[in-house]
Amino acid sequence: MTQLTKVAARRKIVAHLKRRGHVSDFKVTPVLVMRWWNLLNKALFDGKLTPPHKIICRTFRDDHGWCQPMAGKGQVKLGICNEFVDRKEFITILVHEMVHQWQWTEVGEMTHGKSFWQWEKTVKRILNLPLSEKY
Repeated sequence: MTQLTKVAARRKIVAHLKRRGHVSDFKVTPVLVMRWWNLLNKALFDGKLTPPHKIICRTFRDDHGWCQPMAGKGQVKLGICNEFVDRKEFITILVHEMVHQWQWTEVGEMTHGKSFWQWEKTVKRILNLPLSEKY
């Protein structure tokens, strides 16, 4: 991926969601997760998050995604469901898990508490997406 500015990354994400966000039967692979993770990292977190140690894409019984902390500061494993209703849902869930990664990096915890919800307005303003606890 070419080096994008934060503003260019934001524009690219918003334009894609507007154009293709509701395309159905969206299949997810680790390569696709990493592509979107890089764009979202730049757009929301100024590129400061460490790439995930491992990305697992498969059907999960109870979740659409999860973020598991590793021993190193900011190191995580990401689990993302391999099928979504549409791209918008996929990106919403990936953002949710990335906020948990930010929490692990900056706060040393992963909760749905104050440090999680401080991102709600930013995610809505920048990407026009919800930050939901249900994911």
